Amino acid sequence: MELKVAAINLSRVIRQRNLFLLLAVMVVIANLLLVLTLSMTKERIIMVPGIGQEMSITGSSVSESYLEEAALLFLSGLLDLSPDTVDHKRDLVLKYIAHSDAGYIGRLKEYFALAKEEHDKFNLSTYFTVKNMTIDSKKLEVLASGVLNSSFGMKGFDSKQLSYLLTFELVARHLRLKEFSKVIDNTSIDDTKDVKK
Repeated sequence: MELKVAAINLSRVIRQRNLFLLLAVMVVIANLLLVLTLSMTKERIIMVPGIGQEMSITGSSVSESYLEEAALLFLSGLLDLSPDTVDHKRDLVLKYIAHSDAGYIGRLKEYFALAKEEHDKFNLSTYFTVKNMTIDSKKLEVLASGVLNSSFGMKGFDSKQLSYLLTFELVARHLRLKEFSKVIDNTSIDDTKDVKK
């Protein structure tokens, strides 16, 4: 009788061991398949540095925070220049210009050509510090006011209070720069090609 009970218990232990062994093998195979799948997946996650607030696009309108971030990015590319960085910043900005009108890209190319000439000729470096922004999310416009600091030569320095207007176009759910201009007396707008530092 005791041998029968021991045989039954041994049989149960062997079945439990086999079940646990089968489960362990299945978990190992599942993990191997997961690792194989992950190693073959070519997914890219693009992280944009410096975004500190929520941005949203709903239909054909964008959030003010998206316009603000885009304006800050473009202002840096358009105004924070030195003789060594003009060409690089031009190439970066021109990638994100609206193409609905050929004039947009033409005016910005003229702006960068003039900027390159001035920065090379006078060994000029400029840096724009935004003090405030007025954002119109319906018109996709941003009016940025701040201080443009310029250093030239070995000891020259100039600082001016200026305002710039940036207008955007929503293309495939991305903001593209249409126009960039200096605002004079907050009433008239100087064309991009006439922007002077």
